Amino acid sequence: MLANVQKLLPFGKKSIAFGTIIQHNVPGLTGFRAVMLRALVTCAGTAHTLSMLYPATTNGGHAPAAATLAGSKNTASVAAAAGDMIINVTSAPTDPAGGAAASGDVVAYECTDGTWEFNEVDSLAALAITFKTALAKAVASGAKVRIIGVLADGMCQSLPCAASVTTEFESENGVIFHPDVGEPCVIQENNATATGTIQQVNMAYINK
Repeated sequence: MLANVQKLLPFGKKSIAFGTIIQHNVPGLTGFRAVMLRALVTCAGTAHTLSMLYPATTNGGHAPAAATLAGSKNTASVAAAAGDMIINVTSAPTDPAGGAAASGDVVAYECTDGTWEFNEVDSLAALAITFKTALAKAVASGAKVRIIGVLADGMCQSLPCAASVTTEFESENGVIFHPDVGEPCVIQENNATATGTIQQVNMAYINK
């Protein structure tokens, strides 16, 4: 694995009061696949899950309808400026499970400087997605807009984290692989009932 690593992306400690998902955003990198190499998660009195969520895919055992794939792996139909609250897309925006994009769905979009920004849907009107937070950077017409959705959509891979201990996941060959190359994802700890802490997550991008 190490010979195939193009770039490392480490995330440090993050904890939020229970009931709010703990999330790390992993941007896409053209030509490379995101892989989790190591994670440390501490749960209080309740078992949690650590998950990688991503847009609809025909890989990884998921086979959404063509319309779902186009709706989740969308593109901007017109440019949007920094400070705007809306991105207009080319296909009816759907979550990875095939439902219409809805409030709380995680969305990643490619900015004009080549970086990715992550946001949440506030509301939807036809092909216009209104976000909860204004765009920090401009988005060009034709830019990738990826609707990652929420954990309940099922477009994810999850690991069990036991209650009242720190659970470690580690493999130099990779713990979780993104099913698609060049696509963004989010790492989420569901943080239910009792407060959890992501102590560490080490991500990498590989050329295979």
